[in-house]
Amino acid sequence: DDETVSYAESKRGIYKKLVIRDDQLIGGILMGDLTKASELLPAFDRGSLLPEDRAALLFDMGAPVKRYSMLEMPDEAPVCQCNGINKGAIRKCVLAGAKSMSAIMSQTRAATGCGSCKPLVREIGEWANEGYLDE
Repeated sequence: DDETVSYAESKRGIYKKLVIRDDQLIGGILMGDLTKASELLPAFDRGSLLPEDRAALLFDMGAPVKRYSMLEMPDEAPVCQCNGINKGAIRKCVLAGAKSMSAIMSQTRAATGCGSCKPLVREIGEWANEGYLDE
């Protein structure tokens, strides 16, 4: 009785498949396009109820994404699902002296897995370092 949502574009090496049960994500594969990974992983981990528009789970449908400020985002909020790194760990790393993305990545392992969290890791790093990170 599981619902599957899938998309394949073999020429570009893109394959996406989600498995949904009772409006909750129970499994998935993203290959070649990881743009939705940072939204899908928390939904999987938390068992969040999914929207009716299943295409929006795999594609940016043009609606603006609700953004939270770094102050609103709790330290416990997951950032790098691949390595289990949260906002607080990145903030502490920067406050302890990591002033570049490479330093944050090597010290926390954030953004060293699939890489879909790299923009958020950078944003947190810049916020924690008062707006600037070395290259």
